[in-house]
Amino acid sequence: MNKNEVHIGNIIRQKVSQSSLTVTEFANQINKTRENVYDIFKRSSIDSALLLQISKVLHYNFFKHFKEKEESSELSEISEFSDYYDYYDIVK
Repeated sequence: MNKNEVHIGNIIRQKVSQSSLTVTEFANQINKTRENVYDIFKRSSIDSALLLQISKVLHYNFFKHFKEKEESSELSEISEFSDYYDYYDIVK
């Protein structure tokens, strides 16, 4: 993995550990098993609907990490996605 790639599972694991939730409580809130959650922690990519659900449960906008990657990339011709990320601004 190159240094500009986002490993979303690591970021989710960090945010879960910083939250007041146990892994079991977190799993229940996203309708997954503990085993599924540990699998999520290993993932470098994730379904956007699941990421939105996780963002809501943890009150954290995980989509911003992909926006930061896009902005630092030389191929930022994907700028039309910027509105998508702003739309899902989870943190209030």
